[in-house]
Amino acid sequence: MCAPSLEDQERLPYTNATLQEMQSVFSVLPLELPRALTCDAHLRSHFLPKVPTKTGDPAQGLGKAY
Repeated sequence: MCAPSLEDQERLPYTNATLQEMQSVFSVLPLELPRALTCDAHLRSHFLPKVPTKTGDPAQGLGKAY
């Protein structure tokens, strides 16, 4: 028994349908990645400050939990 290849796609309609459905439900790459500016910026009439990066001991956590 060998692994399926692209040539086997026509003979595996249920597998193909399952993969297409999974790709429509779950995004392959996360598009909601956190974003931060590396320097202060001006966009039209708005000032966008640089977001400081938090350094330190990750075991201390983020402080208060709300």
